[in-house]
Amino acid sequence: MKNNMICSFINTTNLQTSDIEIPLEITCDEFFKSMNESMQLNIEIPGNQAYFRSENPIALIQGEKTLGELGLHTGSMIIFER
Repeated sequence: MKNNMICSFINTTNLQTSDIEIPLEITCDEFFKSMNESMQLNIEIPGNQAYFRSENPIALIQGEKTLGELGLHTGSMIIFER
């Protein structure tokens, strides 16, 4: 479980919160695409006006960096906003 984290995923469009386990070695783009599909966020890629951000640490989740490189860890909160 060292290479995974458990965090809260907060969807501000429907005020739903879920605890999820995520591997730290996936890229932000891979995470975005997988969450779009699994949580049925209906984000059109490319050209979307939606994003993920995190708290603890504060970060914008995008690009080719891994979640681990951003410093995300167990207890982080990932927030979806439009």
